[in-house]
Amino acid sequence: MAKEAISNETNPYRQAALIFNFVSRKVRYYQHRMERGVGTDVLLNFPLKDNDSGENYYEGGCDQYHSLFVALCRAVGIPARPVAGFLMGASWVKEKDLQPFLQIETELSPEGLAGTQHLIQSKDAMMAMPHVWAEFYLPSCGWVPVDLNIGRTFGYLMVARLIMSKGFDVLIGPNINKTDNEGYGFQWALIDAGRVDLMQSGVWNIAKIRSGKVKILHHPDPFPADGYFQYAENLYPLNESEVKLRKWREEVLATFKKVEQQMISKNIFKINPDLKTMREAYLCDLLRRIVGDEKFKRIFETYLNLRLTSRKPIPTEKFRKIAEQIYRASLDFYFREWINNDSLPQFGQNKYRAPAK
Repeated sequence: MAKEAISNETNPYRQAALIFNFVSRKVRYYQHRMERGVGTDVLLNFPLKDNDSGENYYEGGCDQYHSLFVALCRAVGIPARPVAGFLMGASWVKEKDLQPFLQIETELSPEGLAGTQHLIQSKDAMMAMPHVWAEFYLPSCGWVPVDLNIGRTFGYLMVARLIMSKGFDVLIGPNINKTDNEGYGFQWALIDAGRVDLMQSGVWNIAKIRSGKVKILHHPDPFPADGYFQYAENLYPLNESEVKLRKWREEVLATFKKVEQQMISKNIFKINPDLKTMREAYLCDLLRRIVGDEKFKRIFETYLNLRLTSRKPIPTEKFRKIAEQIYRASLDFYFREWINNDSLPQFGQNKYRAPAK
């Protein structure tokens, strides 16, 4: 199967790309954990045939997509590993809006124990949604991420992620029962000598706890954190960024126009977090137009490096100082617009590209 995927290609990066496309073509998404179990065996032992093309294909979940990708990479000598974690979406989810992610999580073990149950706002919002993706290793680059499901991204990832484990054979802990497989993981993962294939969620069977609850609390950073996170998704891959940004701007401006026509509150951006983040993302776009691509990149590289090294939120005033230092001119009109104004952006055309000193 690996030979079929790469043909005569010898370059490791191109081999991984061919394997990525091969798995994407050969596997279709379907959750069958409670019917067949987990792993690549239950994926490959049930081939199906496409009625139109006559080609064989397989069905599996995100873990099986990426387990197959990892297996094929390793088969041609490329180090690879799965990554388990959560897709982190909107931070303003209300508890009353949560719903179960998958029905299989409500199934009980033969002993009557419940495994971890994930609650999300919706499959579109992707708030703390459990997911598996993968990485492959190139000596000149390090670990390169791929995701065959969310955005079908090769070499980069979409959506912020909380990583729980990397690789197979994850050691659970010194006190785990070495033979009891019940109630572990998502959903009923096998334990082998105190280890599991992937570790994604908290587990309740060690003490035979029959119910448990974990809350993940996210406190958003001040501007421009959430806005830049949304805006930056349109900047990559570089060869598609202008098309993506053009489409995104059209959608944002259409939304703003609709909101303006139906405005029911002067504080719409305070009561609607989605619109607030969209507005801040739009303001990031305006800043890019003002300072230019090169300085915009330097501003956010400096801001993000400071955030990572300081390990604490960066005040907006500090971000302003970074921006003005790199731009070498005052950005007072820009920051005055969004700091003191909860309305839609109202910039004159002459303010889009203020001359740098």
